[in-house]
Amino acid sequence: MIYYRITGYANLKFFCKVSDIKDYKNKIAQVAKEIGIEKWLNEYVERYSTGMKSKLSLCRILLLDPKILFLDEPTLGLDVKTTNFIIEKLTDLNKTIFLTSHNMEVVDKLCSKIAFINKGKIIKLGSKEELRSLMQKGVKLFLGIGENKSELKNILEQQEFVTNIIDEDNGLTIEILNKDNYSKLFSILGKYKITKIQEIELSIEDLFLKIL
Repeated sequence: MIYYRITGYANLKFFCKVSDIKDYKNKIAQVAKEIGIEKWLNEYVERYSTGMKSKLSLCRILLLDPKILFLDEPTLGLDVKTTNFIIEKLTDLNKTIFLTSHNMEVVDKLCSKIAFINKGKIIKLGSKEELRSLMQKGVKLFLGIGENKSELKNILEQQEFVTNIIDEDNGLTIEILNKDNYSKLFSILGKYKITKIQEIELSIEDLFLKIL
């Protein structure tokens, strides 16, 4: 919702005028400096990079200061640095934001409540913690081990509470039935030189694929 054949400043001035924002000159200067596009305000938007256009759109949001935002793929086509910048600014707004995105990493960083949509219908809705508790019944762990890895793998494969084992370069990734089995697991691990134990949560992408 920005116009490419006029300057960035003209865009922001137009939206300020439409929304009857007072003292728009100082506000544009302040917001543009905060977002980091003050040097580009007098350039035509058609010369902007994709990231610059996204930052200009973010400037418009900050100037208009709506109570609720509806954002459709706000980080599409952006590099990692610009994406993280947009996420940080949106988080700092402390507003209600409705976001649609195929980028699960953005969803994970920005959203406190998630709705998975398939073929136009919401198939699951909840916080990240609620969705994980529904879909992740067991516990996934990474075990760092340098010596006797094959021996440990063979022993774990014989345990009923171990449901899956993946051989990694520097250790094993295993899945156990639940946290009640930690005592059994640790009694086995105590006989080996374990360098790392890390519990692995399902990512938002993993949750989506499991739900589908």
